[in-house]
Amino acid sequence: MPYPHEHACRLHNPREFAPGSFRSMERLHGSRPYRVILGKLKGRNAPADPMVEQAYRYPVDAWSEYEARAHCGEHGGALFEPASRF
Repeated sequence: MPYPHEHACRLHNPREFAPGSFRSMERLHGSRPYRVILGKLKGRNAPADPMVEQAYRYPVDAWSEYEARAHCGEHGGALFEPASRF
């Protein structure tokens, strides 16, 4: 589902993750921010189990579609959706 203000990069299907385990954090690539969505894979809910990156979100005011698509591909993205035109 395209978002109006951010490009989306799916790394893993959200169905692979335990419900309620998702969190997000901001990272920088150079000086440009992007959001990382993380979660715990199903069957791996012990406190010591690692969080796994599920998706990236790129704000359109900092990332062009081309730049976001390239970053997604460099990080093994399974699906890229550009921001919707509003």
